[in-house]
Amino acid sequence: TYNLPFYRDEVAWLYNEQAVVSFMQGKLYDASVLYNQALHVVKAQPEYTENQSVGAPRRRIEINLAIAEIEKGEIHNAIDLLDGAINEITISDSSTTSMTLLYAKGYRALCDHLTGNLTKAKNGYKFVIKHVQKKRQLRATSIFQRHLADLYRIQGETEKATKLLLFSEKAASQAQQEDILHYTLISKARLMRDLKSRSEALQILRRTEVYAKTMGLRKMLAEALKVRAEVMLAEGEVTQAGKMSAQAVAIFNRNGLRLRKISAALLQAKVYQKRGQIKFAKKILAEIEREASSLGYTLKSSSAQEDRQNLIS
Repeated sequence: TYNLPFYRDEVAWLYNEQAVVSFMQGKLYDASVLYNQALHVVKAQPEYTENQSVGAPRRRIEINLAIAEIEKGEIHNAIDLLDGAINEITISDSSTTSMTLLYAKGYRALCDHLTGNLTKAKNGYKFVIKHVQKKRQLRATSIFQRHLADLYRIQGETEKATKLLLFSEKAASQAQQEDILHYTLISKARLMRDLKSRSEALQILRRTEVYAKTMGLRKMLAEALKVRAEVMLAEGEVTQAGKMSAQAVAIFNRNGLRLRKISAALLQAKVYQKRGQIKFAKKILAEIEREASSLGYTLKSSSAQEDRQNLIS
């Protein structure tokens, strides 16, 4: 027993926990390797059989890996992992819906959202929010309320988005989940930008940037910088917007955050357009359209296509 200080499941969970930290810091390359290592350990047991109790830790790790795959732009891989987990979890009428299943369904709705299946995404989010609220799971409530609010915002339903972000902020605060609270604040700043309350948006972003720098959360910092650049561009401060969007692209690129990089690059194209550098703008938009299409990131490939056609016409 002295030679075996940890059980296999404990080793797997240590890899998983380390991966979660890397993911929060925005180190996607590290997170993916560590999640895969955790899965390798879980599956390496000699008595490995696929019953529910043995399958549960593996499914939780697979859902975490799926979330990392989404950030990396591997949406189809994420869908396979999430659908696998959803199909595997058997629910008898007597049992309550497990949190593992609800997280899987919530992130499956996010995949629908990113690939442009907005009605399906909306229904998925609503189902999950209803069930996690029943369970008083505040972190999950806040996360999926924020995603649903983002969906309403892009559809122009700003009242619904405002209301949901208020609920999301409240849930994160009650749960004392600072990281989730700040992602909600970034979504709120983006909504304020759309509603022309730009000074309020900048105030929110300043608060989040300080938090992200203090905690070493580079994904959050780059996301806040990107939204700040969007606000600056809307204010006509093209040079500042260009600097900040370039910073965001560099951070996303360096850390394997491919979906967010595409979103920030789309903003860079708008900066070039405002500077009158149409040739550069067209080139970036063509690249974005190609990359986003190959990943199934319909939301952004459609935006890039639309922007490019507007430049041509």
